[in-house]
Amino acid sequence: LDYSSYAAEDYQVNLGSLVEDIVGDVTNLVAGMSNVKTLHLSADSLEVFHSCCKSIPLFPNLVTLSFESDKERGW
Repeated sequence: LDYSSYAAEDYQVNLGSLVEDIVGDVTNLVAGMSNVKTLHLSADSLEVFHSCCKSIPLFPNLVTLSFESDKERGW
């Protein structure tokens, strides 16, 4: 399975009438992919981890971890 944060580009979502959006704790969502062996986190994904996860789940099978930095964000 190759999942990318760009998957949303393939789907049209009309949120023109959306007044408020609250993104809560996504720890369980991330835990659902905790069996991966290779994980690459984009700068946007890291922002979600920082903002929306109470804790980072364990990845017991993880062999390779890579992540992007972002000069504009300062890291």
